[in-house]
Amino acid sequence: MIQLEKHPHLNEVTEVAEYDLDEAVRLAAKYTLVYLIDNDERIYPSLLECYNYYNIKKIIELDSKKKIKRKILSDEKNYNY
Repeated sequence: MIQLEKHPHLNEVTEVAEYDLDEAVRLAAKYTLVYLIDNDERIYPSLLECYNYYNIKKIIELDSKKKIKRKILSDEKNYNY
């Protein structure tokens, strides 16, 4: 019987996938890239494209959330009770 090596970040990625599939894909791509680089393996452009897509998407979402938070705080400050 062939014993497959368990991915060291499998539990983390699986837990994240339960509430954010996009983030789980981003993490899986990230950890795969790190593994390939550390082991001097070939990296296919599609893996880089995948990682970049989900990484940029996360950055845009975080930026959007920050803008919304600033807007809410600004509105509360300017609201006369």
